[in-house]
Amino acid sequence: MRDVAGTDVRVVEVSDHLEEADFTILADAHMFKILIASLYSDKPRAVIRELWTNARDSHADAGCLERPFYCQLPTKMEPSFLVRDYGVSLTHQQVMHLYTTVGLSTKKDDNTTVGKFGLGSKVPFSYTDNFTVSAVKDGVKRIYNAYMSAENKPKISLFGTLETDEETGVEVSFPVKAEDISAFHLAAKRVALGFPLVPENNLGIETAEHTILFSGPGWQVMQPDHNTGMVGAFVRQGCVLYPLDAKPFGDSSAAQALVGETMILEMPIGTVDITPSRESLSYDATTVKNIAVKMKEVFATFVETANAKIMESKTLYEAVANRNAVLKAISSPKIREAVSNVLTWRGRPIGSALTVKLPRMESLSKKGLKLSSVVYSKARRAGQYTFGIDTYVRALTLVPNDRIRILTYQGDTPKHFGLRIKAYSDSLRASVGHSFDLYAAPNLDLDSYSAKQLFCAFGRPPRWKEMLVDATTLPFVKPDYSKTMAQLRVFSGTTFCIQDHSPCEDDENVFYIPTKSNEPMSLGKVFDRDSLYLLWTAFKKARVIPESAQLVGIPATRKDLADSIPEGWTDLLEFVRTYIEDSFDAAAATKASQAKHLPRSYQSWPALRSVLGAGYVLPAGSRFTGYLEEIGEWSQTNARNNLHLQIVSSSDYLLYEEEREAMLSMVTLTGHTASFEMLVRKIKAYYPLVCSILEEMTPGMTVARDLMEYVRHVDRFRRTDIHVDFGKYI
Repeated sequence: MRDVAGTDVRVVEVSDHLEEADFTILADAHMFKILIASLYSDKPRAVIRELWTNARDSHADAGCLERPFYCQLPTKMEPSFLVRDYGVSLTHQQVMHLYTTVGLSTKKDDNTTVGKFGLGSKVPFSYTDNFTVSAVKDGVKRIYNAYMSAENKPKISLFGTLETDEETGVEVSFPVKAEDISAFHLAAKRVALGFPLVPENNLGIETAEHTILFSGPGWQVMQPDHNTGMVGAFVRQGCVLYPLDAKPFGDSSAAQALVGETMILEMPIGTVDITPSRESLSYDATTVKNIAVKMKEVFATFVETANAKIMESKTLYEAVANRNAVLKAISSPKIREAVSNVLTWRGRPIGSALTVKLPRMESLSKKGLKLSSVVYSKARRAGQYTFGIDTYVRALTLVPNDRIRILTYQGDTPKHFGLRIKAYSDSLRASVGHSFDLYAAPNLDLDSYSAKQLFCAFGRPPRWKEMLVDATTLPFVKPDYSKTMAQLRVFSGTTFCIQDHSPCEDDENVFYIPTKSNEPMSLGKVFDRDSLYLLWTAFKKARVIPESAQLVGIPATRKDLADSIPEGWTDLLEFVRTYIEDSFDAAAATKASQAKHLPRSYQSWPALRSVLGAGYVLPAGSRFTGYLEEIGEWSQTNARNNLHLQIVSSSDYLLYEEEREAMLSMVTLTGHTASFEMLVRKIKAYYPLVCSILEEMTPGMTVARDLMEYVRHVDRFRRTDIHVDFGKYI
């Protein structure tokens, strides 16, 4: 018998002198819609899950769980859904009662079957108002039609009876809308995750293969797989997966840690309760208790497995390496942290790295062993960074891996030492695909006491000799000092920086500007980077320069390139000066400047125009229509106007003093009080007319109120030296 909450027998004493009555459910169309159609959030998934579960339970009753049932998923050629099982089937009386009674189920007290609420057979009604049920039993096939009547009530009727040699079983089918076909395919893949034996189907859906990281009796931890939806913790009861929520488990460290892991907990049927929709668990006290007990067992197994792996280690180096490998396989940060806090090796806690502290390093140094870090030098030559030896390491944190190399040599530093290391590092990185931690230990005798001490300090790594490299044997590769296009700097954002993509001579839409010490130059002075960025962006937004264009800085030291610019490249400064001479529009710059200095809130006037234009057309020739267009042009700064304003702002870098003064004499960059007062006067003059027009329109009342709200706030939008009283109009 199912032992979940709500099935306990209760003893209640009732007086014989009191009148009593049973609560019932009114079987009308509205109540059926609440119980069935409104119960499921994902209807295709609910239909597949419930009908597959019923087919699985029928096979369990027939003792043939190892045999898959059949499911036809809808396709464009055959847009119908069908489930056919080979179980015990149903008699005529069972069909007429099970399909017509919500809550009637033969599985309530059976812990071998998944069904419980008597809702699964009715679930097709959540998607369609008509489906077919065929029951084959004792050589007779009965075909039923389940449908919604004219009164919108669910009914089922016997359509026909015929003798047959088909196998015993039940078939349920219904048509699927073309736009829902893909939803049914996705739902089938998700539902199949819970079925150990996926039904035979026309799409070839099989049991998803997942990478198992850890496993034990009744649980599996897997690699997350977003393609199949296997992400997060699930409880599997029977053949259905239920997502696990961490909230009901409070501060339980084991539960909180495991819920963040991608895993499946196998819970016997009857040990956890579910919601009627079967889309989630019902977290009653019994369900929470049973899951918490299972999680504690899983967590204990995690710790036991991890410690067993670490205890196999023969050295501290190997123990730390095994610890890191075990924790890396755990995807959940919470459980990784919880397990890491209890891991030990030979009775002492271990961390993720080996730490050689200052006293130990000083002791090694006094005995002649100085371990130094190898670093990039600050000096550059033709773009080639070199290596050098830094001060000796005063403390060392060593993560066990194969990424450590210690360079040794006897006597003086080898010739071209930095370049040798550079070539060695590049070749090593290319062969294994990752970087290395490089150290140097000059005059290290591998058979000396100091070398043995260093070996012990590193935790006795298994491939100790492979970590030591004789620096004198490293090949010397002379660097290429030729000047190439790849050494140029490409302008990006508001700073010059080296990009992964370097310009090529054949690249299109390449502009260049001279630089000095990595700063852009114009007219013999530094071009402010922010101003250059804004000007460059304005030209792009106005589509004068293509969006894909590159801006390259050519250093003054690159005489070779400055004298032979690729044919397709364009001098940015010359291009801008030519544009100013041919196309500069002082009126556009003035309008952009005035619009830019309007109060920010005033920019909402285009919204007023859009409100009036939403289905409401003012009479032809209305003065207010033209006024709205003027307001829109005034308050919006388009890309072209902004470009001309930006040219004015950058004119100090682009033009000589006389040219700049001539430009500024044509542009008004000061206040706009007079123009703004003119606009306010138009509002005062035209507002009563607009209100009278809109109020005569039955659907226009809401728009009229919106308009009044805009005008009511005009006083807030004004300049400090303007005051307008709209009280008499509002």
